[in-house]
Amino acid sequence: MTHPKNNIEKVYLAKVEGIITKESLKKLCNGLHIDGYKTSKAKAKILKIDKKTNRRIVELIIHEGKNHQVKRMFESVGCSPFNSGLFEAMKKNGAQGIFCGHDHVNDFHIKVDGISLYQTIGCGYFTYGREHGGRLIVLDENNPRELYTESIEIPQITDLKK
Repeated sequence: MTHPKNNIEKVYLAKVEGIITKESLKKLCNGLHIDGYKTSKAKAKILKIDKKTNRRIVELIIHEGKNHQVKRMFESVGCSPFNSGLFEAMKKNGAQGIFCGHDHVNDFHIKVDGISLYQTIGCGYFTYGREHGGRLIVLDENNPRELYTESIEIPQITDLKK
């Protein structure tokens, strides 16, 4: 239903850092060249300006929604999405791992600044693709800094067939 061919508008509220000029808004509205394609026309307007923090709330209405499109659109006009500092706070407080479930078939593990980041295949039964499952996490109470984790597909834990 939300496929671009259906021309369904998607409304995003983006908190961005930096100054958004009238020319930047015009570029957002007319379409931008990003990663080898040109975005479709959009609607954009500034809703709020915080002069103390140099941040703005911008409403962006698009009908495409390609991977990280909104973030890339703002970056291309010189405004980076706001960094909340959550990752730095988790690092400071000793986080060992961050687990993200999603509805796609991506499944990976990487380490960033000493924190393991895990993306898990289609968490939930009605997700994209044919792969559905979750992530098994085993913690050792005697050694809380160690953990074992693996991605589990639904057929491995149930009688359901793909």
